Amino acid sequence: MDIEKVVIIPSKSRYECELERYGSEERARGKYLPQLWQNLQRGHVDQKKNLAKVKQYFYPHQIITDRINFTPALIEKYDAFVFLGGDNHFTYCSQIMLRYLQENPQKQKVVFGTVLDPRRSWGGQLNFNVDSFIDFFPRLQQDDFEIEKWTALEATVQKGKTFSSALAINHFLVGEKDREDMSRNYVYLNGKEIFPDKSSGILVAVGAGSGNGSWYDNVYFDRFQKTDVLCSQAEYARLFLTEHKSRSIATLRKEEVLVIHSSNDGEGIVSPDSLKERRIPFPMGAAAEIRISPTYLPVVRKV
Repeated sequence: MDIEKVVIIPSKSRYECELERYGSEERARGKYLPQLWQNLQRGHVDQKKNLAKVKQYFYPHQIITDRINFTPALIEKYDAFVFLGGDNHFTYCSQIMLRYLQENPQKQKVVFGTVLDPRRSWGGQLNFNVDSFIDFFPRLQQDDFEIEKWTALEATVQKGKTFSSALAINHFLVGEKDREDMSRNYVYLNGKEIFPDKSSGILVAVGAGSGNGSWYDNVYFDRFQKTDVLCSQAEYARLFLTEHKSRSIATLRKEEVLVIHSSNDGEGIVSPDSLKERRIPFPMGAAAEIRISPTYLPVVRKV
């Protein structure tokens, strides 16, 4: 692969995001305990140092400084995309890539998950750090790499004549926006009603969303005292209620459809990968269909 066909999409540091949010360092600093603010500043410096290591191998136009510019037009121009940050940044960008591939199934693209600040980011889904990514360059140039086809989920929500859709690489949460409210849903898998109608929410997770430290892993281990980590390429999802003492669990397989009818009293949501900006309202009377997506996320594997 030509290195000039690679583009880097780094995340902003929390420090930068807070400056944008509050308009000045003085106002932002006033919202934090001094020790926490100092940690944000140190993290910002560390991230910029690591980003500088990567920048020296690329032209400026290959570094996308704000992910708002990660658009279908940009994806069209390049072959490989390095999501450089933490798990949330990787998830955010991966959803954009999934949507592009869903609409352009003939296109061949690959993504790298790369930790920008390993001291402060878990990076449970990310195969590379900055140094190992740079060391990988010779193999990338020689097309000597493997691609994992990560299973994804897709959902369609209908309320009256309005339809909304979403893609997820980890999980969907279906429930109330505010967790103190009881989630009320009627749940059907292949036409058969499953699960109690009241819960604190339904979690539907594929392999990428089942790893160590994930929401799925934490709830599952708490109840069953063992792990249930799925392969990222396994073509099925696991679903259960998020109560710690619930044993209500089922499997959603490829070609099957999970149908959920909302009877929520408050502000129900269908939340893809827990990204607030992409959740879909799910009020009383709405219906959601969730299935394994025929579109997979092509992730470069570190061997």
